Amino acid sequence: MTIVRLGWSMDEFSPAVDIATLLADGWDQLVVERDDAGWIEITPSTARLPIVENFFLYAWHDPAGDATKDYRIRIRKSADGTYYTSDNTSVTRAARGYCTIQDIRDEGFADPPVTDAMITIGIARATEYIDRYCRQWFEPRWRTIILDGVRLDQMLPDVPIIALAQVFLEDDEQGLADLRIYNRHLTNGTTSPDDRANPRVAFAQDTEYFDRSLRTDFGRRFPYGRKNVKLVGLFGHTELGEGDAIGHTAADSQIPLSLGQTPALIKRAAVLLSCTLMYTLASGRAASALIASRVVEDETKDQRYKAQGKTATQIDGQGLFGDEFGLSEVDAILAGFAAPLSAGGV
Repeated sequence: MTIVRLGWSMDEFSPAVDIATLLADGWDQLVVERDDAGWIEITPSTARLPIVENFFLYAWHDPAGDATKDYRIRIRKSADGTYYTSDNTSVTRAARGYCTIQDIRDEGFADPPVTDAMITIGIARATEYIDRYCRQWFEPRWRTIILDGVRLDQMLPDVPIIALAQVFLEDDEQGLADLRIYNRHLTNGTTSPDDRANPRVAFAQDTEYFDRSLRTDFGRRFPYGRKNVKLVGLFGHTELGEGDAIGHTAADSQIPLSLGQTPALIKRAAVLLSCTLMYTLASGRAASALIASRVVEDETKDQRYKAQGKTATQIDGQGLFGDEFGLSEVDAILAGFAAPLSAGGV
């Protein structure tokens, strides 16, 4: 059992579909199914993916998946539960994290003795470490983020926005045309200012939404309340790769042509960590791999070595930045990608 990451484009359906036509005919949902001796739905019935005009690219993760099994995407009508077709999309699937098995092979690890299963475990562990340390993730993930309305004209989620499909205010869907979504690193190729460091959703200046909690013509404010603002879409810290298209899927749609890619430095950190985390404790090679990756000086005659960072018995997760993993290159990379700490009080 491992996380299986799925990605697809609406133009991969066979037979071909047109999003505008689907929506006009009432087809408004996407369902992900896995073949477990018969097709079963793995998207929660209360959180199926909405079909959105000009929203062509989707991503979905199966946390309890199996890379050997088949997946398919189906179009559904929420009004009566009927399905548009039984044909599946051309789904891109990879049971991995921020690097691939081939990335590890390219570092010189042959099979045998290092199997694909060992590498997959190492990559999964490295990805989890990176996510926890940086307090954010570095690939497109479909999420529903629920926030408290603060009676301001903008909301500040904790993770960078790639593309929003829906916004709900007190259970009422808010038109995206009335909002400004800060994802310019993908739609404009702009990284100064970098919206990934300050993600937000704000009302456009010409919006006529009134704050019902105040019952006044306060104008352009998210209503005050607890868990009453819901953002649905793709989130994550990604960057445009070489050859990625820059721009909107339609005029001012605010939906990027590319969802971006895992930053190259994060991929490098994942490779380094995976190479030290793919061994079992019983193999006796886990500690040796960590030490070997940190050796900066050795004397083979006396079996003496000098290692950077902490010793093998000191890799205990202490500290906040730097020297966290005992690998100076990894520490330097992740310190630069860690999300700002949030502070609060009561």
